[in-house]
Order: sequence, then structure tokens, then C-alpha cells
Amino acid sequence: MKSNGLKVLVFVPHFFKQGGVALFYKSLRPFFGSNFKYFFRGNRSSHNENWAIFNYFIDYIKFLIHLLFHKTDFILINTSLAKSGCSRDAVFIYILKLFHKDFMVFFHGWNKDYEQRIETNKGFNKFPLNQFKKASTVVVLAKDFKSKLESWGFDQKIYLGKTVVENNLIEGYVNPTKKFLDESIFTFIFLARVEKAKGIIEALQIYRQIQLINPSKKMQFKIGGEGSFLKSAKDFVTMNNIQDVHFLGHVEGLEKRLLLEEGHFLLFPSYSEGMPLSVLEAMAFGIPCMVTAVGGLKDFFVDKEMGVLLEDLDMIKAAENVNAIINDQNWLIQISEMNYHFAQKNFLASHVAESLKELIVDVYKKKSHAQKF
Repeated sequence: MKSNGLKVLVFVPHFFKQGGVALFYKSLRPFFGSNFKYFFRGNRSSHNENWAIFNYFIDYIKFLIHLLFHKTDFILINTSLAKSGCSRDAVFIYILKLFHKDFMVFFHGWNKDYEQRIETNKGFNKFPLNQFKKASTVVVLAKDFKSKLESWGFDQKIYLGKTVVENNLIEGYVNPTKKFLDESIFTFIFLARVEKAKGIIEALQIYRQIQLINPSKKMQFKIGGEGSFLKSAKDFVTMNNIQDVHFLGHVEGLEKRLLLEEGHFLLFPSYSEGMPLSVLEAMAFGIPCMVTAVGGLKDFFVDKEMGVLLEDLDMIKAAENVNAIINDQNWLIQISEMNYHFAQKNFLASHVAESLKELIVDVYKKKSHAQKF
């Protein structure tokens, strides 16, 4: 749907930062028209800064100047349900409402500890929540998050959103099942920040258990990502003498594509998620996945048809379920084809950009038939 001259300002983190929201909007940018402008705000690096509050103050001034001197019809705020994101963006909402601007909130991240603090203390951070309730509509990445907002008194329409896979990343990739015919070495992959909450230790445990079950099967585990738990993960590998584990560091561009082209199975037993990009990218390359039933994953991921869906972190059971699939070539190929076509249909940036534009235009025009995307 065309935006028909609607001037939209999209709040985004700085694009040089590593993170899902920055990548999300870098992927969508080629498919947005010239009426969509980006407003960069937040910390100037991926690390906590002593100057964060000063940077926020500068951003508020820049936003005021933008509203005073540029035509803006609608604002899309991308944030996370977390202490820093909510507190920071509540001030932006306060400013934009002074100018009587309509806005939509897209919660990409969802901090479960922050949610619990709100649940146990109804007065906790009342100002940010009340500001977000002024949104014309809200987008979240999981049905559970939608239900939680409704229980907190959000009475506007709440839609389910999607994460995206860059079109350029998979351009020309058309034969996802070919790699499963080569039985020389089986490659497990992990692609995310190497943090405890991403389940890196559990992934290593599952890989080690599968090695023990298949002593004659050649396999390797390639881990793409950096993070605060990287040294601990390496130490765990050394202490437990886990063979053929390769830590690749941060991967992007061609290096990421090569890892995904080579990968046979993604191990991602994360503790909590919204809609993890690594899973969607793996599926786009026809890779079976092992994931936990968290966030948006349990809303679409089908156990045994897309890989393994874990209801809990039972390592022995997880290893047995993954092992059953990797030793059945026909099953692997069936899952590969399923994931490849599902991702092509649902997660490409070009498709998501059009759906998001349509939603924004419909919300702005207050159409009751706005389509979910």
C-alpha cells in the first residue's frame, strides 16, 4: 500500500550498533519510500556509557527541533519492555503528545525481570506505562506479550509483528537440501550473542551428548557471535574436552552467509526471546532448528516439522530428539524444505516492509480493517 504522502518518522537505534532492531530497520530501509525518515537515538555504542543521560538529553532537543521545523504526520517508536528503553522513550512520547502527534509503539525486546517487577508492584514505573498507553496501536512479537499488555490496561489494538531476514542475505540461494546429501561432516551452528541467557552452555551440552551417542559420525559445532559469556563458554569446552568446537566471533555479510550455507542444524536453547533473528535466518537457509518454546517462537514453530521445540531444558531429551532427526536423511530434507519455504513466505524484509507500511497507513486513517503483518 502506498503511503499517499504520509510523513512517517521511525525511531531507531544507531545503525553502527550490533542488535536486532538496528538490523531490522537496515533491512527494511530499501523498501520504505522517501516519506519514511529515521530518527536515531540512544547510546552511541554497544556498551553502557557514563554519558548516556547526556546523549538522551541531546536526542530530546533534536526531536523538539525536528517537530518544530519538519512535517511529521505519524511516529513509530521501536523500543523494548525494559528499564532503560521504557524510561527513555516515555519522555519522547510526552514531547510528541504536546504536539498532538499520533504514534505507534513496536516492542521488539521483552525483559522478563522487568515484566515481573511490574507484575509484583502495580505502581512500578507508572509514568512510562501510562505514556505507552497513549499509542494509537501497539505491535509485539508474541501472543504472550499481547496478553500481558492487555492485562495491564492497554485497550488499543495490539498486533503481532515479525522479525525479518535480509533479502540480500539469501539472494540466489535456491537449493537448501543439497547439503544434506553430503555425509562427510555434519555441522551444528549457534548464531547469536554469546550470553548465558541465550543458552550457549546448554547448546554445548546437547552437542556433546550427541557426540557421545554417535562416536563414528563426524561432526562439528560452529559458534558465530560475541558476548560477555564468550570466555566462560570457551572454558566450558576446554574443561569438558568437547571436540571440534569453533568460535568464530561476530559474523556478518558473506561470512554469515557461508556459515548458514554450511550449517545442518541450529542449536538455540535460549531462556527467553521475542522473535530471534538467528532462527529465522537459519530457517531461510533450510536449516532444521532446536529452539525453546519462548516468545514468538511457540506461536509458529511446529515440533518435528521445523525441528525440535523444547518445553523445558531437559538436555538428555533434547539431545535424543535432535539425534533422531540428524540420523534420518529423509526427515532432514523434509524439514529443510519446510523451513526454507516458510521463511521465504513470512520473513523476507520486502514482505514485512510492505505489511508494516500498510499497517501504519491504516492506523493513521483509523481504518478498522487494518491487516496483521
